Amino acid sequence: MMKASLVRMAGLVDNVMDLARARLEYQQAQTQLKNMQLQIATQVRDSGRNVQTNQKRVQSARASRELQEKKLEAEEKKMAAGMGQTFFVFQAQRDLSLARTAEIQAISDYNKSLVDFEAVQLIPLGGGGVGITAAGSGTLQVGGITRQ
Repeated sequence: MMKASLVRMAGLVDNVMDLARARLEYQQAQTQLKNMQLQIATQVRDSGRNVQTNQKRVQSARASRELQEKKLEAEEKKMAAGMGQTFFVFQAQRDLSLARTAEIQAISDYNKSLVDFEAVQLIPLGGGGVGITAAGSGTLQVGGITRQ
């Protein structure tokens, strides 16, 4: 009789230990999930900032290129009127070329940041085809499109 009680107590202790282990594993899994969600939200936010920053760079580079075009035009008019020097025309041409290159680089960076932003919109959570389509609760405006 005493032996049967001890066996039942041992079985009960094993069940309690299994339950405690399962609860601990569940808490660890919940913590890992929260950390992953925070990481995803950070990636989405950073990618959104990169898109906005690169969009402003494109606008700035475009304005710079337009200014350099006007400067070149003005130097060419001076040269045609006999009041300019070839050095200043060449300098304006060089500046315009640099401005065009900077604009192309800014556009390229903007397009890359858009691709990166789209890529972090759907991050798989572990191979099961499950994904998070929106991290966080704020809205993000990208290129005139509001994303929620």
